[in-house]
Amino acid sequence: MVIHRWCPFLFPILPAFHHLFYVICSRLFSPCYIKTDSLFSWNYYRWWFLDRLWNNNTFWLQHILGTPFYNYYLRLCGARISLNTHIYTTTIDAPWLLEINDGSYIANETYLNCLYFNDDNTFNLSPIRIGSNCSIGTRSILFDGVHMQNNIIVQSMSSVTGFIASETIVDGEEHKSLPSDISIVQIGSCAAGEIYPIASRLYLQKIWLRQLVVSSFHHAWLLPTGYDYFYPFVLRWLGAHVEENVKLAEIDPFLSCPTNLLKLEMGVTPFGGVLIVPTELTLSGDHRVDQIILGSHTNLANGCSILPGSCLASETMIGNLTRVSRETKSKCREVFMGVPARTMPFQMPPRPEIQDQIKIIPFWHTCLSHFVSKCLLLSIYSFGGLASGSIIHTMLVCGLYRGRSYIRHQIIKQIIERMSQDHAQFICPSLGNTQWLIRLFRAYGAHIGENTIMPDIFSITDYHLMTVGDNVRVNVRTQMQGHSFEQRIFKLAPVSIGNSCVLMSYSIIMPGCKLMGNNRLYPMTLIMKNDQLPLNTHWKGIPALADATKHLPFENESIDIILCIEATHAFGEPVAIAQFANEVVRVLRLNGYLLWCDFCYMNGSDTSIYDLIANDELII
Repeated sequence: MVIHRWCPFLFPILPAFHHLFYVICSRLFSPCYIKTDSLFSWNYYRWWFLDRLWNNNTFWLQHILGTPFYNYYLRLCGARISLNTHIYTTTIDAPWLLEINDGSYIANETYLNCLYFNDDNTFNLSPIRIGSNCSIGTRSILFDGVHMQNNIIVQSMSSVTGFIASETIVDGEEHKSLPSDISIVQIGSCAAGEIYPIASRLYLQKIWLRQLVVSSFHHAWLLPTGYDYFYPFVLRWLGAHVEENVKLAEIDPFLSCPTNLLKLEMGVTPFGGVLIVPTELTLSGDHRVDQIILGSHTNLANGCSILPGSCLASETMIGNLTRVSRETKSKCREVFMGVPARTMPFQMPPRPEIQDQIKIIPFWHTCLSHFVSKCLLLSIYSFGGLASGSIIHTMLVCGLYRGRSYIRHQIIKQIIERMSQDHAQFICPSLGNTQWLIRLFRAYGAHIGENTIMPDIFSITDYHLMTVGDNVRVNVRTQMQGHSFEQRIFKLAPVSIGNSCVLMSYSIIMPGCKLMGNNRLYPMTLIMKNDQLPLNTHWKGIPALADATKHLPFENESIDIILCIEATHAFGEPVAIAQFANEVVRVLRLNGYLLWCDFCYMNGSDTSIYDLIANDELII
């Protein structure tokens, strides 16, 4: 606004200034590898400052993703990256700690997470090293120090930490050996009837250019509200097969995919955060494009990913954080969850005959509310300036939000929502990971304790239903939500997070959940509706399961018999098995038994049984 008002001719150089400023600051302030340091220390705020600057640059960086220009820029920021690498993600919290070798491919929305919150109010900042000819799929997470060797495939929505040996396929939590006849020699081609090399003119025209246009006009699609009639109309105009009563929360993911390959039958409902993946990277390094068919009355929950070749039957329910691919075979009314998608032992209930509660707002209401909110925004900052205008804007938004329950006019509610969106876009990004954001949440009506860290304004929804304790740590893309749409029926329930919980990236906490305290959710963890997590437990998976190597979710001396069938071999190091044995002893009653069956050998030499019987109190 200042540039437009005083020096409009400087606006074209604003992106270059942003990028250059980050490079200079990263060279001056970037904290190197930090094994352990206190939160809110000087090193933490150095990282925080650079992270905020990086977030301001992501919109401009989207225009050079996957090109050597992006690699050059990352190298200027301190990363050690080969020029023959294709990187399509901007979700990076410490670019100067990246090391990526020749021929590797990193898909969009992959999170390269160098910051790790410990349980004792400290944090680590660890490097991420990716070897040659590695492929990392969409929405994967690399966290807490990663060292990947060569020729590794990470499937979409997988989480990776620690050392990964060469010739490995990481699929969710499972690690498999790469077939001997497969080798990722180079980034391959995109198949859509023909084969297009990734750097060819046809590939750029059909895939890369489409994603560039969609990301560039992202803010234009914020004018219509979610589930607007306008979204299906646009998709039909672009060649997609879209039937009646289709309601889309967002249109960007569908535009990124070749629309002539989309088929959305009657009553399909994709909710927020759904990702339609335009290309699929095969084991041989080729990019494949294929048709995506969503059967009638299919529901896609928050954060799920639909890969090319997916074909879902009618009335299928895809759960949160679920990956659907051509291997997913669905039947009518089945429910799928997990990475990869697994059939659940229950089905979708019959569709209710009552009217759905996803309201469609008339388009003229949307235009009017958008116009009024922007006029108010310009007036506030024109008369108040940048500093005073930000304060007035914040006070106005908080006051209107707290009083929204007394407002009956739909247009006024929309104006308030538009002003809140502007506030979230222009002011809130600079507040992330600080106590100022926590104060803002409290002003909105959330109950949040002291020394809690949240990355952005989108970490929680339904503020009046949220109770968060002291010393809680929330990572990027984690969401706590107090509402759900179940077969288009709106439901609310409170969420409670106890003290000293750590919620890692891409975790989702559903309505009605209660974390008792000192819980850790690992990346890609889904806490189901109305779940209660006992004290001092670690959880992972979709849906979440307790990590037996950390803490069994049972009281002391409360179990007579424990069965453990072919599980301990997956615990990893002997220390994890010893910890499991200690937990078994803790929860077993006097003279209780562990019934154990597993493979004999672990790590090629030691045996699991030796680690278990090291605890003299355990009866097997």
